[in-house]
Amino acid sequence: MSFHLKTAFKHLASSTIILGALSSAPSFAQTAGDFGYYAFAQTWLPEFCVQNPQKDSCKNLPTASTTAIKLTIHGLWPNYDEGGYPSYCSNSPGCSAGQKAKDCKIDINSSTESQLNTYMPGGSGGFWQYEWEKHGTCSALDQDTYFQEALKLEKTLPTLATIESPTTLKTLEQKYNSRAIFKCNNDDGVFYLSEVRTYWNKNTNNTVDSQKEAIPTGEKSTCPSEGDIFLRSFPSNWLY
Repeated sequence: MSFHLKTAFKHLASSTIILGALSSAPSFAQTAGDFGYYAFAQTWLPEFCVQNPQKDSCKNLPTASTTAIKLTIHGLWPNYDEGGYPSYCSNSPGCSAGQKAKDCKIDINSSTESQLNTYMPGGSGGFWQYEWEKHGTCSALDQDTYFQEALKLEKTLPTLATIESPTTLKTLEQKYNSRAIFKCNNDDGVFYLSEVRTYWNKNTNNTVDSQKEAIPTGEKSTCPSEGDIFLRSFPSNWLY
């Protein structure tokens, strides 16, 4: 084979590798509103705080959270029907024109802020900002509407206040009519509930619609199908 022909093949191979890499690279300029449904994630806060006592969500709890509100908002996340999710979207109605998601600062009204302090603690530590940048900007909702949609679900869904610990996956699934998944932390073979996720259709204006009848493909509980699942409580001397 001639030198020139060998060189041509090398260039062709290099071009193919580069094009392949480019075609598989993620798109960071994803468009707000381009998604199929919402995942709503709730954190079992006592378990989260045992694992992350240094987090702002755990250092500045309202008094009510230590006695009643243990299942708090983690996030309302736009998801694609085919799997995966958009993040850090462009053209969000909650941001200035042309503003990048990471430059779009939280500016919500006092009523929304007050409710989030109770149902989604951690705002002063940047938690709300992070959730808005990564997920909220993809909802095609303004900031107050986005967080109010999450609050609406938080106030509608079961609190698990009547569930005794330890419980079972079957009991938890029955509480949610088998339309939720449950995440657990495994601590030396002892399983503690850490998160509950439900899935919701969206309206044409991108607000939350009805709950999906079936769990989306690929979404699974990590709690054991058999055996005990413990629901931690805040200790009486928890600092808040």
